[in-house]
Order: sequence, then C-alpha cells, then structure tokens
Amino acid sequence: MILNKFHIFLNKLGFSEKELSEAQDNLFTYSLSNTPKLEISYFHVSSPNDIFNIHRLLWNENKIQTFIAIDDFYSYVINAKTKPDSKKPLSGKIISFDYGVNSEGFEIESIQEITKDYIDSSYFFDFVIKNKKKGTEVDKDLLLNLITLRNKLIHENNEDVIHRLILRCLFFKYLEDRKIFSESYLVKTLQTGQQSELIRIFNEVAKINGDVFKYENLIESDIESSYLTELLAFFSSDYRTGQLSLFPYQFDKIPVQLISHVYEAFLQSDEKKGRGIYYTPAFVVNFMLDQSLKPRLVENNNISVLDPAVGSGAFLVESFKAIINSYPTKPLYEKKKEILQNQLFGIDIDPKALQIAAFSLYLALLEDEDPEFIREKIKNSHPILPSLIGSNLICANAITDNVFEDKKFDCILSNPPWGSVEPGEDQETIKERNAIGSKGENGNMPEYLNVSDYERSQAFLIRVKKWSKPETVFSLIVKNSILLNDNSLDFRRELLGLYQINYFFELSNYNKILFKKHIIGKVGNKDVVIGATEPCAILIFENKKQENSVLTYISPKLNGFSENLNVIHFTEKDKNEIEQRMFILDDLLWRILVNGGLEDFMLIKNKINIQRDITVECRAGFQPKQNMEQLGPPIWKNIIEPNDFKQYTIIKTLKKFNWNQKLHRRRDENIFNGNRIIVTVRPLESDKIRFRGIELNDEILHKHNILSIKLKEDNNDIDVHSPYLGLINSSLFGYYFYNVSSQWGKGEEKRDTIRNVDVEKLPFIRIAKESDDYSRLFGLVKQIEEKKSLDYDTSVIENNLDEQIFDLYNLKEYEKEIIREFYQIKVERTGIKRFVNQSDIKNYISKFSEVFELMLDDNSKLVASYRISANIGAIIRFTIVDSDRIQEPTEDNTLEVLNFVKKKQLQKADISKIINEDKVKLYEDKFFYLIKSNLFKDWTIRQATKDAKEELGLMLSNLPAAHE
Repeated sequence: MILNKFHIFLNKLGFSEKELSEAQDNLFTYSLSNTPKLEISYFHVSSPNDIFNIHRLLWNENKIQTFIAIDDFYSYVINAKTKPDSKKPLSGKIISFDYGVNSEGFEIESIQEITKDYIDSSYFFDFVIKNKKKGTEVDKDLLLNLITLRNKLIHENNEDVIHRLILRCLFFKYLEDRKIFSESYLVKTLQTGQQSELIRIFNEVAKINGDVFKYENLIESDIESSYLTELLAFFSSDYRTGQLSLFPYQFDKIPVQLISHVYEAFLQSDEKKGRGIYYTPAFVVNFMLDQSLKPRLVENNNISVLDPAVGSGAFLVESFKAIINSYPTKPLYEKKKEILQNQLFGIDIDPKALQIAAFSLYLALLEDEDPEFIREKIKNSHPILPSLIGSNLICANAITDNVFEDKKFDCILSNPPWGSVEPGEDQETIKERNAIGSKGENGNMPEYLNVSDYERSQAFLIRVKKWSKPETVFSLIVKNSILLNDNSLDFRRELLGLYQINYFFELSNYNKILFKKHIIGKVGNKDVVIGATEPCAILIFENKKQENSVLTYISPKLNGFSENLNVIHFTEKDKNEIEQRMFILDDLLWRILVNGGLEDFMLIKNKINIQRDITVECRAGFQPKQNMEQLGPPIWKNIIEPNDFKQYTIIKTLKKFNWNQKLHRRRDENIFNGNRIIVTVRPLESDKIRFRGIELNDEILHKHNILSIKLKEDNNDIDVHSPYLGLINSSLFGYYFYNVSSQWGKGEEKRDTIRNVDVEKLPFIRIAKESDDYSRLFGLVKQIEEKKSLDYDTSVIENNLDEQIFDLYNLKEYEKEIIREFYQIKVERTGIKRFVNQSDIKNYISKFSEVFELMLDDNSKLVASYRISANIGAIIRFTIVDSDRIQEPTEDNTLEVLNFVKKKQLQKADISKIINEDKVKLYEDKFFYLIKSNLFKDWTIRQATKDAKEELGLMLSNLPAAHE
C-alpha cells in the first residue's frame, strides 16, 4: 500500500505499486531499458539547493540527459548536461509544471510529459531532444578550465613542470574526493603558500608508488609561488568564470575515461597548435569492445589486450573493467592488480601519453576500493600501485620499432593515428617515412609494400598482425578514405587477403557525434576546437581466413534518437551481408555500400557502368592567387563563377577578369573555348544530388572550382553537347556518380567534391545524330534551357527527360524504381520528412496487398491496421478477410506489440551499443505483424513489393511437396 506523498504522486503519473516498491523515500528511477540514457529519475526535493546538489552530481557523472525534480507544488524537467549553477539552480530547466506532491485535483493531461505512458511510448525522450538547451558537458568544461590554467602558468621553458604539477594535483584531488584524504586537504595545502608543503603531500601519495609521481620528480625550486596562487584559485572556484562559491567538479563521480580523455586533450591543445583536439568518444570505445573483447570474455577471462596507439588509455581502461566484470564475483585488489600487470599492454610514441594511460589505469584500479584500505597503505608506505611504464606501457613507435617481440595478444584494440606521414626533419618523421617507403622484399619493412601515400592508418592495419595469434580478434577505428580512394586499391586487396573481416561499420554519417570539428568555448580570445575533419570507419576482424566468409557491411544513418543515446543505429536497408571475396573481385563495392546496397551495386555494374562509348576530357579552371602581378596591359574576358548558373542556364550577368596576370596555376586557353559542358566542383544541397551543368560555346573563363567537359567520339570532337548535357544533369548520372565517387557523398566539408578524374569515367553512351533518341533528348534539353531562362518550372520536362534516359540505358521498371527511391530518400524525404507518415503507410499497405493478393482467391482480401511511434518503430497488422468485409487501413494505437519489440531492441542496445532495427515479423492464427523503424526509407513502395514477395516466397516454400 502506498502512503508516502511522493509515491502517491508517482502513482498518479501511472506507475504501479509493484514498480514503486523499489522506490526510495525521495528517489524513484524508471528504466525503459537497461541503458542509463533511457532511464528517468524522479527526485523529491525540499529546496532549490536540493536541485542544485542533484544536478551537480548528475552533471559530473555524465550519464543521463535529464532528471525530474518534484517539490511540494511544482515539478521540473532539468537538463543534466548543462553546467549547474548554485546561484541559479533552475538554469537547466527544460519545462516546469504547477503541480507537486501536495497538489490536488490536477488533470493528468496537464502533466503528461512526465507520465509513465509518455515515457513508455518514447515521447518523453523525443520531447527532451527537441526542447533541451545546449549545455557544456563536464569533460568540455573541465578541458576549458585546464587550458585556461595552463595558459596562465606557462612561460618560457616551464611547460614540462606545469604539466607534471597539474597531473599530480588532479590525482591528489581524485584521492581526496574518494575520502582517502580529508576534505579540502589540497586547498588547505595550497593556502599555506609553501612549495615544501605541496611537495610533502605529493610524497605522501608516492608511498604507494606507481608512475604518476615516479618519473621526472618535482623539487621546490621548480614551483614558483605564483603557481600555488593559480592552483588554489583553480581548485577552490569555477576558474574561468571566477565564481568563488564552489569547485564544480567531483572527481570521484566523473567517469575515469572522461578524466583521462580530458587530460590527453589538454596536452594536445598545447602541442597541436590549433589543429584541433580529438579523442575517441566513450560510447565508441565501449561499442568496439562489445563487438570484439566482451564476447571472448564469456569463454575465457584470462585474455591479453594490446593498444598499439594507447594515448590516454581509454581502450585499456574499459578492457580492464570488462575483464573485472566478467568474473562471477568481484576480484580482490591483488587479483585486479595482477590483471593490470599481466593482461593489459600499450604502446605510444609520446611519454606524456603513457603517464596519462598509467594515471587512468590507476584510477580504474582504485575506483571501487574502500578508502580505508588505501589510507592504510599510504600510512604504512605499502607500494600497491604497480609500475606499468617500461613493462606494460612502452614508449615506442609501433610503426617502426620492434616492441613486444615475444608476446602475442588475444585482442588488439586501437584508434591509431590518422593521416599521411608528411615530410619533416624530426627523427620520428624520417623513421616513419623510411619504414613505410621501404617497398618490396628487399626493403627493411616489406609488410608496408602496399601502404599508399605514407598513410598511418593503413600501416597500423598491416602492422598489428605481428602481435597476433591465429585466434586474435581486432577492432580498429580508421579514417574511411583509406577504404575508398584510388591509390589504396592494392592495400585493400592485401587487407582482405590477410584477415577475415566480420564487420565493417562505415560511420561517415556519424561524424557529427564522433570527430567533427566544433568550438566548445573560448580561452582568452581564442576558440577551443575539438574534433577532426575526417569521417571514420570501424573494422572488426580476425587473424584467419575462411573460404566464403561473409563480411557484414553496415552504414548507419544518424538520427535524433541515436544522437541523443550515443548508440549506432541502423535498419535493414543499412546492412549488407556479402562474401568477402566479392570485395576483392570488385573494389567498387566499398564505395557503393556507403550509401546504397547490393541492388545498387548490381544495377551500376551490370547496366550503367558498362556504357563507355564516349571519351571524356575534363579539366579544372585556373587558380588565382593573392596580389597577382600584372604581365602587361589588361586583357578583359568574361568569367563565370559557380553561383552564376544553375542547371541548364546562366542566371547572372557575368563579370570581367583580367587574363593578363600572373596566376598560381595557368591553364591552356582551349579549356575556355569551343563547345563544352561546365559543372561545379562542389555540389550544393540545392543541386539535389545532381550535377549542375550548362553548355557553353563562347569564350568564358572559370576558376578551379568549375570543371570543363569536352566529349569525343572515335577521337573526333563532338560539336553539339546538348543531348549529353541532358545525361550530365539527369537523375541517372547523379545517382551513379554519388554512389561510385570516392569523395561525393562520402563525408563532409573537403571530402564532398567532384574530381575531374572521376568525371572522365562517366558512362556516356553513344547517341547517333540521326536517331530518334538524339532528337528527343536534344528537344527536351532545349525546352528546359528556354523555360529555365524565363524562370519557369521545368520539373515535368525534366522527369520526362529522366524517363527517356532510363530507356536509353535499357533499364527495367524495378531498376528505374531503385533510382527513384534513391532520390525520394536522399532528396525529397530528408530532415523531419525522413519519418514515415500515415499516407506513406497507406501507400505501402496498398502496394503490399496488390502483390500479396495474387496468391489469394477472388473472395479474399488483405486488411490492415497500423501504428507509428513518434520516436522509434512502426507496425502494420495484416489479416485475411472475405472480400465483402474489406475496409481502408486504420490507425490503431493499441498495438502494444510494437512497444514490446522496440523495448527488447533498446535493451539489446545497452549491451551491444547498437540499435538494430531489422525488420521483425510475428505470426498469430489470424494476424501477421510487420515491425520496422519509423523512417520512410523502410516503408517505400519498392520495399512493399520486396516484403510482399518475401512473404509469398515463404508461403510457397511451406506448401506440401507434390506426390507422384
């Protein structure tokens, strides 16, 4: 029986007595699944200060998005990711309600956003995503404060001292927050103003040994009195804002991985000099472990792990935790220390990184230990922290140095360095270039024979084999371009020959929450930027090769739900299971599967890509430079810029350019003359995944952001390009090029471009001048040019032109539908329109029924009801009825089986960090349920045809065998 007012209030929100039986007096947590991101905590509070204290705790833990605070007469939904403010405890408020535990007679509709029904249907999480304010998460805020502190302290030749000083203070503060030292011990020590006192407390911690205090010892003369003043300000206030009320961080609550990430980024912010800071996000680290290490731990927890580019130690920290959690009962301290010393290994070229990795592993080792145990060890000078640097953590270059020669590892996890080794004068750069450039059997390192462009990611993928056993499993995250660019063909073939690749996650669509550059704040007048520009991919592979092994290629698309939960989300259309040998036979698969599937590959390979009857010459324009030198009297010529034209027509008056100047790159003037087609190098969203091309005859200059295309037939120039302009601007060429290009559609920013070498491979088909095809295309292009010049709508004519081109390439109806669906999903149904709606579902049902009913007698028909969730999932229930009972599809929000299926998928997401929204089918005596995502791409007309044919195939396969 519920008596507590807080529990009575929760009961009114829809929670049952059974659910509330686990509630505390002032706290109730309800989980839609097992993941913290889908967990909602309700707190009963007495004052705004209670809200601040809860907010501060949850902000430091960095696990959940929101919490709900309920007092006597109000309820608040608070964004836990915003920085808490003691002076404004409701600063993170998303919404509030005028009802609390002492309110009476309120209608449930007035407070529906925090009810159980709202949470169960995922509406609550959708509401939070749409309404939450942007906040500064604890790791970003700590990083900004550390950079501010470092900038204040560093002057000539004291950098190493400052880094050692800050790292040791952070470690001490962690021990203090763990109650191993008394509260404010560090602050009180700094308040003395005595360097000797700070050295003294460092020596106290050094009694338990470890590598944080072991190397490059600090002495009193290293520490200036001004350092103590700034450190005191840092550890007793909100340093950047100058608020003296409270130090905002609780190091016993901040996840270990975040602390180590922050310190790694802190060092990078100094060393990279504005090039951007990045580290592997925690959810990606856990995702990679879930696909590689953790399945192995089920059978054997005595597994050795190597990270050959260890950095801050994120992979080793999470591997350590996974190994500990694999034991049926929690191992004692000595056993945990043994695991640390015998099972976890790392390599890094940077000795500072190794100190951070050791620091991180020590935090993980001490995380759950009783403070009294650690106090006793310090008091009695017992060395309990093992030395790792020099034994487990080796300072070396994994690309060039022979390390761990006598060791083989069960699992190798890493985010190795990205990018090419650029020429340089420092010794490590020279070593790496010599090693990777040492080609052939006679070279020093023949394993790098097929590594292209001095690419580090490629070198690591090959190099890790030297530390592997036959049964080793690997999980590496690399930049995706090494699987796409032309120069890497031989490398990809070698990779496929060396390993069995089980999973390939192409994550260019996830760059926004992975490594995309963005500003997190300012320090002084400078922006602090974190992230990189390159999209990435994750490979899960094994050191073995089986005949006909299957590679599962997954190219998930980011949506609000996956962004909010930090999980990899994909549906049936994003996954392809293909024999690995197919990637060796046709390298084009790597590119096409980024945005398409096996059907796209077959269409492009068998119908489009074979059409190359025309020779294409494509050249970029000239490249100007600043302060160009005059070469004589001005020679003024017309120049066209990308924003001067749209498809088929020029829309602005062209400007003049003085051609008689010294340019950075001058081009042959023939590029700018004669009959030709020009296209822009960088497509815009307004181009709708089509080339933006026009035909030119007059002399008009253009820069290197425009390409000039000239066509030849049997080595003779084609003098009229109009029909071929129709091909260039068509949906078929846009679809083809977007899929096969190594850059367009394969990432963001600098990657999203059209290269002339790719344009020269366009599959132009010969069109005889005297043919009807030529006349039709020529006429349609001229109509479009004329009407576009008058700013008329030409969509009907352009659709007609597309259909003519489909027929020109002999496409069948289902092949045409593949291209039409591509544009529906990629162009027409983006943003909020990407979600399925009632009209889409009804169209799907109509097409599914049309195909399926071919198997039914004339007196039977399919009827259907459906439900679309606002956040995740949609369901259709089919049943066969007599034709006289036929009815229109109806919406039915009582189809609770959708909640059941989606809740199961979300629970699996907590284990695997994947939301796999594959199609689910359920069968009852009278009903057939089809459950998929709530995205339009899974409910298209073409998908309806495929799904219905699949069901018909199942029915036919289950028919009794015929008897003679």
